[in-house]
Amino acid sequence: MMNIFARVHAYSAVKVRGILDEACRVTGACPHVEHPIKPFWVLDTSRQSIEAAIAEHMGQFVDVIRSDGSSYPRARRKDHRCLTAGVLSWPVPVTIVRSTPEAMAQFQRWFLLSSQWVRNEFSDNLQGLMVHGDEEFPHIHFFVVGDAQRLHPGLKAELIDNKRQGTGPERIAAHKRGLADWLDRYHARVGKEFGLTRKTDLRPTWRIKDRQVRQDLIGLQSKIDEREQEKWNEIYDRAEKTQRETMRF
Repeated sequence: MMNIFARVHAYSAVKVRGILDEACRVTGACPHVEHPIKPFWVLDTSRQSIEAAIAEHMGQFVDVIRSDGSSYPRARRKDHRCLTAGVLSWPVPVTIVRSTPEAMAQFQRWFLLSSQWVRNEFSDNLQGLMVHGDEEFPHIHFFVVGDAQRLHPGLKAELIDNKRQGTGPERIAAHKRGLADWLDRYHARVGKEFGLTRKTDLRPTWRIKDRQVRQDLIGLQSKIDEREQEKWNEIYDRAEKTQRETMRF
């Protein structure tokens, strides 16, 4: 059984450099990768195109509405979330993809459909798309520039009439629905064709603090059977967790 692995996050302008340094395999920025290899950029995108788009977006003024209905222009805040970035992973190890023509052809087909799907989802806001092949599983990173509140599928779902919903529980529920719908669309358009399973992760690996442990669990999950499940559970239970609420969608 092979599962879909798709994640998306929103980042403020002050975090962009670190995100791009890691993605571009800048020396010292990706200690979790044993032998970093420069990524392959696609769709005529690059780090420069992402940074230029962010600079333009952050340089724009926004209208702030006063209580009396009037407005005034204001520069965007430094903590404004201007980058929506995510990953789509192919659940077949890089070693197999590279050594087996059939596996390579399957991966290339998945890559083509996934790239098209990302482009359809984010249109002209998509400023970066790359492929990493230096970890256990090959994967796509995508970078979307603009107001994340209106681009990130979870944050976008929090809006009603272009305004965020009023309470924390309502926002969390809407956020989860938005992410679930996003993953459903990916499964319907891409995952089903390759027999990838769409399921709720009741034991989310993102809660594991240690990144290498997370990677080990993800690797086990892709090839898990009844004999390996006990080992997976043992590693998960032993690992230190974050205190964030479990997000199920």
